[in-house]
Amino acid sequence: MLQILPCGNPGSLEHTIASLAKNGIDTISGRFFFEEPGHLRRLNTRQMDSIAFRYMFRQSKVYYGYHFWETIVGASASRNSFLK
Repeated sequence: MLQILPCGNPGSLEHTIASLAKNGIDTISGRFFFEEPGHLRRLNTRQMDSIAFRYMFRQSKVYYGYHFWETIVGASASRNSFLK
């Protein structure tokens, strides 16, 4: 199974930028202030491992991509952006 989802890992550029904004990370869903509305929540790698394990899957490879440009584009396009 291939899972593609927004990354909620601390230390990622997205997480770092969202952390700089007041209320930049929703405490319940983990969503960042610049999220597109379709993202209901953000999972970090540990949370994804836990969910996969419940359904008898295990992650064999984990890749992180698209962090840099997606963060810059998403955060700067947000109506709440502090990057403008």
